[in-house]
Amino acid sequence: METGFRPAAVVTVDRIELPRSRSALSRSGAFFDQLLARLRDAPGIEAVGATIGLPLDPRARFFVDDSTFSIARRPLLPVGQRSSAALHVVSGDYFAAAGIPLKRGRWFDARDRSGAPGVVVINETMARVYWPNEDPLGQTLTHDLTILPGQPAIRQIVGIVGDVRHFGLDRSPEPQMFIPHLQMPWPSMALVIRTSLPNDRINTVVRDAVHALDATVPVPPPRPMEQVVSEAVGQPRFRAWLVGLFASAALLLAMVGLYGTIAFSVHQRTRELGLRMALGASPEQTTRLVLASGLKLAGVGAALGVAGAAAVTRVLATMLFGVGPTDPTTLVMAPLSVIIVAGVACYLPARRVRRIEPLKALTDDAA
Repeated sequence: METGFRPAAVVTVDRIELPRSRSALSRSGAFFDQLLARLRDAPGIEAVGATIGLPLDPRARFFVDDSTFSIARRPLLPVGQRSSAALHVVSGDYFAAAGIPLKRGRWFDARDRSGAPGVVVINETMARVYWPNEDPLGQTLTHDLTILPGQPAIRQIVGIVGDVRHFGLDRSPEPQMFIPHLQMPWPSMALVIRTSLPNDRINTVVRDAVHALDATVPVPPPRPMEQVVSEAVGQPRFRAWLVGLFASAALLLAMVGLYGTIAFSVHQRTRELGLRMALGASPEQTTRLVLASGLKLAGVGAALGVAGAAAVTRVLATMLFGVGPTDPTTLVMAPLSVIIVAGVACYLPARRVRRIEPLKALTDDAA
């Protein structure tokens, strides 16, 4: 399944939160900058970054707001009519730590500090939607969401990163822009650490680094990023398991029903089948005749099922991720499985044809 980032060997710490006050906002940039520097120098840590909302965390939408924005050299629209994108506050090393690929331009670096010209990194979807026929690098936008007076709202696009399914694997990537945390300090941020160290060791390293700066700040226990992804797909996985269970039960009921239908048909056609055998038909030929009648029903049902699935693709698309509603493998394997099951259901009563005695079938009134 495509998430847009690499969760393997990544540990998250959610969330390092400074006391909520105006002074906390003003010092949070320096606090997290120093914290990340300490962690970056720790042995065993490959990369470390910070973000206000972890990918696939159900609480991410609470911290990541949409911001309307305007684009330089384009007509200025009223606020209610302006374009919008999810606005993330991150550190420069966040992309490397999370494994989000840089497509063009650059990530944030030491130049992008408080007082420096405002910069922004956007994702591929935002570039494609709002700059479909031109290069967004170097373009300037003005966003309407700010935290403190004096924060830059006019920003130059310096980089384009890959799309991340930030708010759910069942949702298509949406326009997103990323602001350096030193230019928009936030008092509560999650850490993303790419490391080979075990969780208990990471817990000690992070706690010591945080308490060296402020002993009053609580430090949540770390958890693997793969666990975050697993929890994000937990409910969809349960729904898929439940649907699979009902589908299996439906297939079993269909098999029993088809078996009963063919068995009743064989009983009703005993005279006919006996006559065919008396006139020279072999048991194999009469067995194939019974099988063909059952498989014809299964084939019609499978064809109607495929047609019905194609008719509701838009509804199915909202319930699937990792596979499309018109996935050719699924559209071939599902009806093929139905036909195989139908074949087994038909074969069991069709075997009775071999036991028919033509003379008895023609003279027995009960037949």
